[in-house]
Amino acid sequence: MTRINVAIIDTNQEFISRLTRYLDSSKDILVVSTVTKKSQALKLPEIYDIDIMLIDINLGEKGCEGISVANEIVTSYFQKPKLIMLTNYNDEELVRKSFIAGAVYYILKSNYKMLPVIIRQIHNNDFPIESVIRDYADLMKDKILKSKFLLSDSEIAIYKLAEKGGKKSKIIEDLYISESTYKKHVNSILKKIKSAKNIRQAVEKFKEYFVAYKS
Repeated sequence: MTRINVAIIDTNQEFISRLTRYLDSSKDILVVSTVTKKSQALKLPEIYDIDIMLIDINLGEKGCEGISVANEIVTSYFQKPKLIMLTNYNDEELVRKSFIAGAVYYILKSNYKMLPVIIRQIHNNDFPIESVIRDYADLMKDKILKSKFLLSDSEIAIYKLAEKGGKKSKIIEDLYISESTYKKHVNSILKKIKSAKNIRQAVEKFKEYFVAYKS
């Protein structure tokens, strides 16, 4: 039997231990790694073949770093695990941010016994709300890029491909634009997303803004 590989990112070691024991008791689920820090979490997809990541929303001393972790993983890895956010509180604002960051589900820690069923559904693509959440996240990113940074549709298209790791030559090819047009749009993006010297820095600046964003 092929198991669903799961990683847990949480600052509470007692909760990690309890959740690990519970998930490992399922024959088709295996916890392959547990970490407590953001820096460790970001490296996990490079080290392990992970299907599902369970991430504490309130990771880190400053809180809410779990949302930053989710956004980093979604935008940094081509073969990305699916993300479920864990929380102690039903905070609508944090849940909304989690979905925009790329999570496909969130669950209260007190309801952790529901996780095996949810993990199976998400892993087997038998989770209808996932596509709705993904579309919602894309729409919200478009809204922020347009309303806050005043990016045009063409600039957003370049930004999104850069966010996914696209190189200049690939972006030019995918969008059927000339190199001069690409440079013109990138220069405009850098003027609008201030303090960025190149498109990669613009992506990082947007991530920083996004984590703190409130509609």
